[in-house]
Amino acid sequence: MSSVPPRFSERQPSVSAALIAFDQSNLVVAFDTAATRLFGYQRDEIINQPLTKLIPFPFSVDPNLGAEELALNIVAQAKSGAQFQACAEINQVKIGRQTLFVASITALPSVQKNEGTIDRNAAVTDAILETAVNPIITIDEKGFIQTFNSAAVHFFGYERAELSHMNVRELMPEPYRSNHDQYMARYHQEQTSRVIGSSGVELTAQRKDGSIVPIHLSVGSLNIPGQTMYVGIIVDLTERKAIERELRQHRDELAVMVTKATSDMQAIINRTNTIHSRLPGLVFVYKHRLNAVGCFPYVSGTIFDIFRVHPDVIKNDASSALSLIYRPDQEEVFSSMDAAARNHTNWRKEFRIVLPDGHPIWVYGDAVPQLEEDGSTSYYGYIGNINKRKILEKDLQESESFNKTLFHKSYVPMLVIDHATSEFVECNLAAVKIYGYTTREEVIGKCVMDISSPTQYDGTPSADSAKRHNRNALQKEIDIFEWRHQRPNGEIWDAKVHLMRFQHQGKKMLQATLEDITERKRAESALRASEEKLRNLFELSPLGIVLTDMDGDYLEFNKAFQEICGYSEEELRLIKYWDLTPSKYQSEESARLNELLLTGRYSSYEKEYRRKDGTLVPVNLNGMLVTAANDQKLTWSIVEDITEKKHIGAALQQAITDLNNLISYIPVGVFKHRFSVDGKRFLEFVSPRWCELFELSKEQAYQEQDVMLKQIHPDDVESFLAQINKLSQSKASFYWEGRMRPGLQARWMHIEAYRHVLDSGEILSNGIAYDITQSKEHEAQLNRLANYDSLTGMPNRKLLMDRLQHAISQAKRNKTSIAVIFLDLDGFKPVNDTYGHETGDKLLIEIAKRLSTNLRECDTVARIGGDEFVLLIPQLEHPDHYELALQRILNSINQPVHAGGQTVTVSASIGLSQYPSDATDPDILLRLADQSMYYAKQNGKNKYKFYSAV
Repeated sequence: MSSVPPRFSERQPSVSAALIAFDQSNLVVAFDTAATRLFGYQRDEIINQPLTKLIPFPFSVDPNLGAEELALNIVAQAKSGAQFQACAEINQVKIGRQTLFVASITALPSVQKNEGTIDRNAAVTDAILETAVNPIITIDEKGFIQTFNSAAVHFFGYERAELSHMNVRELMPEPYRSNHDQYMARYHQEQTSRVIGSSGVELTAQRKDGSIVPIHLSVGSLNIPGQTMYVGIIVDLTERKAIERELRQHRDELAVMVTKATSDMQAIINRTNTIHSRLPGLVFVYKHRLNAVGCFPYVSGTIFDIFRVHPDVIKNDASSALSLIYRPDQEEVFSSMDAAARNHTNWRKEFRIVLPDGHPIWVYGDAVPQLEEDGSTSYYGYIGNINKRKILEKDLQESESFNKTLFHKSYVPMLVIDHATSEFVECNLAAVKIYGYTTREEVIGKCVMDISSPTQYDGTPSADSAKRHNRNALQKEIDIFEWRHQRPNGEIWDAKVHLMRFQHQGKKMLQATLEDITERKRAESALRASEEKLRNLFELSPLGIVLTDMDGDYLEFNKAFQEICGYSEEELRLIKYWDLTPSKYQSEESARLNELLLTGRYSSYEKEYRRKDGTLVPVNLNGMLVTAANDQKLTWSIVEDITEKKHIGAALQQAITDLNNLISYIPVGVFKHRFSVDGKRFLEFVSPRWCELFELSKEQAYQEQDVMLKQIHPDDVESFLAQINKLSQSKASFYWEGRMRPGLQARWMHIEAYRHVLDSGEILSNGIAYDITQSKEHEAQLNRLANYDSLTGMPNRKLLMDRLQHAISQAKRNKTSIAVIFLDLDGFKPVNDTYGHETGDKLLIEIAKRLSTNLRECDTVARIGGDEFVLLIPQLEHPDHYELALQRILNSINQPVHAGGQTVTVSASIGLSQYPSDATDPDILLRLADQSMYYAKQNGKNKYKFYSAV
């Protein structure tokens, strides 16, 4: 950067060089007359224009140029567009906090550096400083003023002669005046580039008249050959401070006004939100911004009810709400909004949105677009949920379509008739078919007389009857009647017609629904013919059939009834119902009569008739109430002579009694179990012995559905129910053996039953139950003798081999290992010989207990003979685990044993083989463990050996 001269000179730049000043943004800020001649521009044409207008790219200046002068050759361009070679010498000048660049440009070939360049630059700098608005002062190292500009003279109020060589302290009030020398001394010590920091400082200055003025001061140093000078730039803050005071006053007043306005505005917003929350939809302001995402500056809280999004989420970015618009509808929605904005018309649109659960709903949007000053478009509007309306519209369309389809596809013949002309205006295919035509066109346009026989059933002409029925339908809305038709081939057929009135497009129409009753008519004729047959059956029936009135008079009866009561036809017509009924049945007969009047029938019951000869005959009766043509109430009854059934029933009852006597004496419990069709199950019969076995009374057995389950051991209930379900679902018989609950005398029970499916669908099972406790205990004793050592209670060799085989199977599936440990006591024979077999037995029992105590529940301890034990240990993965277990066993056995009043001590020799590393066969594993034990015994006893080590 060029040095600032010690005073402001009046030198002018050389005429041969053009001077241009520009800032860090490469904008031209000064332009002298030589530059006007060189480039052909006037000053107002180039000031504040980019430097590239004079010096095209790629010319640029590093903003960090520093204090050095930059000289380079450039290509310049005149206003005419002509380009020329030039030399540019560029210096950096700092004015206050602003950095400028001054370029001296000389057209080649005459451009050379010379000593006059510095003078020209200094002259330019002086001119710039002199015209500066702010006061600028330079001082020496002792604080004496060396140079100043006119703005400084005017600001401080001194004459130029007074300011010259005045000490700068005299321009400062206290305490700045007293501290000035300290500031300068600290600067000389620190040697910073700025005497006052880069941003300057606010303080006060004192004018000649003694007034104190607030200023902003920025001071920098200048290195001039032979001395150091300081440049101070002063900014008068008087006006700004006054404005700040006024602003603070206005700010306080404005704060009060804003607080009140905010309160009023919040009240308005609250009322508005309350109104919006009560609307059935949402009120919104949507802003569509150019080249940016849209937003919702305002939206009522009800947006969550429709879009399932919160207002805050879309306040600045509407993407999450707009993305919910159903994809096929998006283009049409956005294009319609653009069209409304272009045409200045309201935007109205029905479209779908997709809820977060993937379910689409219909909404209706209505908004007024408004073009904003920034080019964006705001839409002020409302969106409502119209999904229910859309569903109703769809349902209505589907209903209309359904009704039309139902009309045409229906198997019921239907026609639409214009009542004014009696012509058919519509019909379905079923009507075409029933009338004997092939197409709808053949029927439409015809009238009623074209498809009717000349006369109806009563001989009335069809034309007259048709008019009468049309009138009835128009007056009563519906008329139902039978009509005789005639097909094109002359065939007569009968139909039941439902003629209904309805309104269509303001016109009264008739709809006819037809039911072909030709066959019914024929059936009625056939029915009359069959009545004679029924009369014959009435007379030939082996059961008595009789018709009586409510007074008990016999109106009709057949031969069988006469035979049951022993009276002739004439005699029966002279007596009443009560003459055949003994008086002991009077109350029951009254109950049956009430049942008949209430329900229209009486249920089957038994009584006796008194025959003409005085004997009593047992009968079974059931009947129903009928109404005659004259509204007289009559009773049809069926009477069965059950004399023979009574004899059979008595014999059956005797057989049952004998059977029950037999059942009560046999040692097993007998029961009968029933599954009803509704899934219920219950005991229908139990013998006394069954009650003894289950320790239940008959009342308990019959009243509780699953009473047997309560007497069965809880652990065996599941197997019992499995057999019950099997019995109810298949043809298999029931077979179960299990334990009874604790506390019952019978601890084990055997139950078996055999099913029989009845015609009603119910399943009846007959079964027996007996106590097998002794048998089970005997089996358990035999099993124990076969599988367990009688002395120690430990598994014997047989059970050991079974468990070993099972363990190998599991280990093979799970890919785990098994240890077989063969243990032989050291010193057992001396104990036996010295203290006797009783002490030896007690020693073995204690050793067995210790072995069990040191093993897991899944391990097995077996005694296979004498003082030999085998331990089976599965699922130990590491040899260290085995060694710990074996050492624990040895330590346990080494402990003294108190047996038979003696204290004895023994040790053990142990051998171990492993599956699958040593062998996979159970016998071989046991033999290898035995060999390892023998090796341990030969090598000092009281130790263990692995077969793999041996």
